[in-house]
Amino acid sequence: MARKTGMRISGDKGLIRTLSRIPVRLRIPVLVKSLTQGAKIIQRSARSLAPKDRGVLFRSIQVKTLPGAPAAVAIRPNYGRAPHAHLVEFGTTARFSTRNGVSRAHGRMPAQPFMGPAFRRNVKRANKIVGKLILKDVDRIAKQEAR
Repeated sequence: MARKTGMRISGDKGLIRTLSRIPVRLRIPVLVKSLTQGAKIIQRSARSLAPKDRGVLFRSIQVKTLPGAPAAVAIRPNYGRAPHAHLVEFGTTARFSTRNGVSRAHGRMPAQPFMGPAFRRNVKRANKIVGKLILKDVDRIAKQEAR
């Protein structure tokens, strides 16, 4: 089961007021661009913390715009390239499998967290950068629209 964590722009009345100064058609691109830059900070940290045995997991950590959401991005491993990412992050218990009548034991694998710690260590910094970028872009667009 995936764990979802997020950042929400709320509470900063000045930022929200400034954002409301620009046309709606321009808000989403500003938010997505800013959120992507903030997410890249967390992505770099996750990549530095991920085990690098063959480098598949390290290279699979990506920042993606979420379809269907007006302005949302996700930082996650590409499970097509690294289907084992959750097993590395959370570890495994001892388990057994039977194939063609033969039972095999698979050992316990301790957790090697990389996504959770990357998020916790960088979320405040990422939020600050997202806020600064939004203000910068909103001011630029507001000046252009005023002309």
